[in-house]
Amino acid sequence: MTLTSTATVRGQAAANVTVSVPASGERMIGPLQPDLLQNAADGLCAVGYSSATSVTVAAIRI
Repeated sequence: MTLTSTATVRGQAAANVTVSVPASGERMIGPLQPDLLQNAADGLCAVGYSSATSVTVAAIRI
């Protein structure tokens, strides 16, 4: 799973946050830092994953 970074540090793009989730595994990721991941245009975080087969994704705001 990849969370796309929107931040820059001294003019350089910050690295994306990547998390490995094994087959049939689960991961709870967070809390997320808005200054690193929040898109300025819509306030959302871009989340990508390499497989969509048998995948369940949930975004939860607490």
